[in-house]
Amino acid sequence: MATDESIKVSVGGYLRGHSIVVTPVKSATYLGIGTATGVRRINQFIKHRLMTIRGRVMRIRLLNKVSKKTSRLFNTGAYPQATYG
Repeated sequence: MATDESIKVSVGGYLRGHSIVVTPVKSATYLGIGTATGVRRINQFIKHRLMTIRGRVMRIRLLNKVSKKTSRLFNTGAYPQATYG
């Protein structure tokens, strides 16, 4: 997701050059629908969230081979996603 088409193309080309596959999207996913009136989490959404966490951690590992600064993404992205709720 990018604010400008040229940014999306340039970042995608750079990552493709490092053998990292990127899928462009037009909008982000709303994460708040997996709760049951704020009381508990629905199992279907928890399972889906765990699968996306695995994928995100693998992508962070791939990016970490390119730049060690991307290890910060684990603290700001993968870990909060795993422990949310």
